[in-house]
Amino acid sequence: MEIQKDSLNEEFAHKYIATMPQAEFDDNFEKKLTEIAPKIKMDGFRDGNVPIKVIREKHGEQIKREMLANVAQNAIKQILDENENIRPIGAPRVNFLPNENDNIKLEVNIFTAPDIEVKDFSHMVIKRPQVDIPDNTIQENLTNLARRTAPVEEVKRKSKENDVIVIDYEGIVSDNKENTIKAKDFRIGLGDKAMLPEFEKNLENLEVGDKKNFDVTFPDTHSAKNIAGQKVNFSIEVKKILERKKENFSVNDELAKRLKQDNLNNLKNVVVAQIQNSLLPVIRQIVKRQIFDWFDKQYSFPLPQRLIDAEFSDIWKRVQNEMSKRNVEKDKFPDAEEKLRTQYRAIAERRLKTGLILADIARRNGIAVNDAELLNSIKARIGNRPNQQQQQLLARIDKRPQSVLAEFRPQALEENVVEYILNKVSIENEKIELDDMIKRAQELKKETQLQLGDAQENNDSSIENKQNSAAAIQHQGKKNKKRWRN
Repeated sequence: MEIQKDSLNEEFAHKYIATMPQAEFDDNFEKKLTEIAPKIKMDGFRDGNVPIKVIREKHGEQIKREMLANVAQNAIKQILDENENIRPIGAPRVNFLPNENDNIKLEVNIFTAPDIEVKDFSHMVIKRPQVDIPDNTIQENLTNLARRTAPVEEVKRKSKENDVIVIDYEGIVSDNKENTIKAKDFRIGLGDKAMLPEFEKNLENLEVGDKKNFDVTFPDTHSAKNIAGQKVNFSIEVKKILERKKENFSVNDELAKRLKQDNLNNLKNVVVAQIQNSLLPVIRQIVKRQIFDWFDKQYSFPLPQRLIDAEFSDIWKRVQNEMSKRNVEKDKFPDAEEKLRTQYRAIAERRLKTGLILADIARRNGIAVNDAELLNSIKARIGNRPNQQQQQLLARIDKRPQSVLAEFRPQALEENVVEYILNKVSIENEKIELDDMIKRAQELKKETQLQLGDAQENNDSSIENKQNSAAAIQHQGKKNKKRWRN
């Protein structure tokens, strides 16, 4: 295939014209028909004896499309092989041109990264938050554990605070019967604050067999994207009412033994460890934010406009979807929308800049992602998601593992690069109060949602109420370039 470099009036872009004789393509097409003929099965013919003419008529166009796709991939591979200095960003863009002089012609546009200066990370100082858990928080968690894990007894009376109520429910989201959430034999501790207050309130003063219908509006920040900011109409039926024994609400060694710990002191240590572990994702985000702020100050290079536009377009589509989902009348707030567009474009530029820097550091230092380890990590984290999401992700992993890996690989690579940088910088511990840490977590959550353009699931939410599960305490006793070139 003949390759010629062409001019392209755009920074960080390279344009090439690839030419292949039509006769060569036609010859390869006939060879392909002959090659597949013995494998073709078709009604009215013995297996492997379908005439070439029939195969050409029946499958010819599909075969040609597949062959043209291979021509495009071969052109990209040849261009990259002949131009080792090119570092592509994303997939090259290929356009087939009108045939000329009995030749197949295609235009290949390859977009490249800007040159990024190497920086010395040893000058970076990171302040890592260090949180001491106050006694009142430990006691609060122990008291909640005692109440939540108290033995229960089924009773025939109306439900009240501290009871465990077992229900079947179905919720219709935003009057759309195609979008529902449902569960059978769902257990809720009244007063546990595991559900929204208005949901729990509607479960009080009910008896077994009672049915009730009520609306609940979920906050914009709710972790489940399909119901965040939405009104859900619930229909529930009470199956059981279980009374917790108040004599077991005491915080003592009996509580510790109930939770498979030797004594109360051991249980306190477990509670403290769990609270501190729940803070680790937030601490990680705070540390990463400092690294990315350092990037923003220390690095200066031009950004490809095409990539800025693509990044902004991705964010803005999510913003518009959220506005549509929440019935925001944009015509009433034209100035607000313009301000939002300016704000999100700035966010797009920062995200792009950070991503290019991370990719450059990974390339220069041979930092990569082990796909087998990543897949195991994804499977291990599935348990933290709602049941429906667990099943959907497991099904995707089973059917299309490479698609799932492609979705999670950028985040995994980012974490690997951050870990590499943390081994190069100076780290100082910074004492911080738990309440201040919770506020910073909430700010980071809002900031993340702003940058993503919607209410994304956030793993930091668990620390906001500082609650610990009894079950957990018991249990405790260079990529595209390589593909084209190979």
